[in-house]
Amino acid sequence: MAGTPAASAVPAGNGGGRRPASTDRPASSVGAARSLRISRTAQADCAVHGIRAVPHDESMSAVGAIPTCCGAGGSTMRVLAVGAHPDDIELGCGGALLAHRARGDEVTLLVMTTGEQGPQDARSRIGEQEDAAELLGADLRWGGFDDCAVPTDRSAVTVVQDAIDASGADIVYTHAPLDTHQDHRATAAAVRAAARRARRVLLYESPTTTSFDPVVYIDVATLVEAKLDLLRAHMSQVLKNGLVDLEAVEAQARYHGFRGRMRNAEAFEAERFVWDLGAAEPAAPVVAAAVAGPLVPQAAATVVVPRTRRP
Repeated sequence: MAGTPAASAVPAGNGGGRRPASTDRPASSVGAARSLRISRTAQADCAVHGIRAVPHDESMSAVGAIPTCCGAGGSTMRVLAVGAHPDDIELGCGGALLAHRARGDEVTLLVMTTGEQGPQDARSRIGEQEDAAELLGADLRWGGFDDCAVPTDRSAVTVVQDAIDASGADIVYTHAPLDTHQDHRATAAAVRAAARRARRVLLYESPTTTSFDPVVYIDVATLVEAKLDLLRAHMSQVLKNGLVDLEAVEAQARYHGFRGRMRNAEAFEAERFVWDLGAAEPAAPVVAAAVAGPLVPQAAATVVVPRTRRP
């Protein structure tokens, strides 16, 4: 979660499980990326558990990222990642989003609920998601729905459509549809409906995904540790309740890397993925300008679409 939102507004309507605006639980907000700040409490928790916390003034430069074939002539892209709860996005596509930021792409996160039904209260999880968004250098929007009650009607589709329009997204990431959590299923359905005219829609895996057959692999190379740092921002899930297993996340990256014929990868199903072969050499990584502040270490990420199963 990325700092205090720069602006806050309640989308029209208050039905379908939507929560009215309040001072401690946002209904819908957009937060511009701000300078990196991790609370002293979070840093202390990291120290107690022997986990590295990124200091306030740490900045890293980055090289490489998503290949030029995904953007027109190698130009930067606008990216929207949608998740049902705080930490869903970082778990599912944190490495890919770091690769996008490394090449200078604009990233927006849409989190449909504050996850208040979990073991930690909503206020804690809002702050954690804001910290994670700051580390990533991404804008943050809230869907304003109640946890465990993301609707399957037009209201959820409208929230996603508003985020697509506001971000001008060239590519959208969200949950894979086959999942035991009803919020994940509802979010996936809403995104697929709202993004029906989008040219690139990739679906990521969650711990509760029941069936996952990826066809697109993004080489996250040296981005695994940076992805873990994004997850460490979600203190209540990683340190206090043990709901996110960082070793399992590392193992998953290695497993998908093996399947994608590389070292470490994030894997995605493809609702749709347009590959513009006329834009540039497909396999050539882009050298991106340095991105100061957010977590974007040296990396060279590429997208691999298996030849026999291109979407």
